[in-house]
Amino acid sequence: MKTILSLLLCMTLTSSFAQKCKYDVETTDAFTGTKTIGTTAKLPQGALIGFNLSNNKYWVGIFIEFFGEKNDKIAKGDSLLLKLGNGEIITLYTNDNYAPTSYVYGQGTSAANVKSYYKPNYTADAATMGKIAANQVTDLKFFMGVNNLPIAVDEKFREKIMNAAACILK
Repeated sequence: MKTILSLLLCMTLTSSFAQKCKYDVETTDAFTGTKTIGTTAKLPQGALIGFNLSNNKYWVGIFIEFFGEKNDKIAKGDSLLLKLGNGEIITLYTNDNYAPTSYVYGQGTSAANVKSYYKPNYTADAATMGKIAANQVTDLKFFMGVNNLPIAVDEKFREKIMNAAACILK
């Protein structure tokens, strides 16, 4: 009996330190029964990175916004590079063509400004998600046609990115 109580206490303490996953997306398709889950982590410059799983397929999504109107298109097969803390570079490829979305914000004609954003998705697999979950992402390079945007990932974002990727593997 004492052994069982010790075992229960140990399991309770272990589970209390375990990571709790909060999914930003958690849906089930009413027709197919396919479950989709997704987590998001912040990046520098107001960008977001999302890790997703649906129908045993993994993908990584990026949301990045710019001031002004952008016209560069992201073609199917364009890449996203992630540099890990262990020095490894992971290359992910877009699964479709993506155009930027531009919009006007601000009040009145004198304060009106334009912003543009991209929301591409990149094909991944469980092994890649495992690498991201086990190693901090230190840098990203986001490609938009012939242009690219390098992003150094601040220390404060790295653990959150690892945790978001780990949640998708659960």
